[in-house]
Amino acid sequence: MLIIGYGFYFLIFIFAIFFQKNKDKKIIFLYLWFFLSLILVYSPLPFARLFIRGLFFPLVLISLNFIRVFFPDERGSFLNFLLVFISLFSTVFITSMRINEAGKTNPWIYQKKEVISAFSFIKNSSFDGVLAGYYLANLIPFFTGKKVYLGHPNQTPDFNARYLKMSKFYQGKLSNQEAKKFLEENKISLISYSDEEKSFGKINRYSFLKKIFSNAVIEIFSF
Repeated sequence: MLIIGYGFYFLIFIFAIFFQKNKDKKIIFLYLWFFLSLILVYSPLPFARLFIRGLFFPLVLISLNFIRVFFPDERGSFLNFLLVFISLFSTVFITSMRINEAGKTNPWIYQKKEVISAFSFIKNSSFDGVLAGYYLANLIPFFTGKKVYLGHPNQTPDFNARYLKMSKFYQGKLSNQEAKKFLEENKISLISYSDEEKSFGKINRYSFLKKIFSNAVIEIFSF
């Protein structure tokens, strides 16, 4: 997916590696930038995927430079212009996708105002450590500054095991003692209960939980 996503730029980059001779220090620096970022992308660091953002810039500069070196006449200028022009369609496509999602229930792009209201409550709460489903758990740290038990797979240690434990909790498969122990051991003080979490099951069997916030879309519990 990473290779395909860069399209023509990656193909030109490969040609540049093997066919561009006499690379100056600036080009070598760009190569080091690219390959170091690529290594960091697949490193075990919790924020490793963020290094993907550092790949595109050197890749484009290396590609445009190779075209000018390989075609030092007007053809090089034309091909560079053509490559940049074609790339604009990617930006237009992504922007149009975002616009088309307006009014739709895509939790990755737009959240209901009731959910945003719950985020404000969590942010102003003195508690920290939030248990939520996959979608909300990826948004809560940004909107509230609070820690979550489970977030993005690439940024959550033992994601699969944590997801299974989270699922069992919301399914009500734990006893009161087991559920409370699970929350205490993982320093969870707030429990989100929206449509996503309700799809797992019911948590009203946990008698020690008390509702501290609610609206038409989401409830927040504590203990």
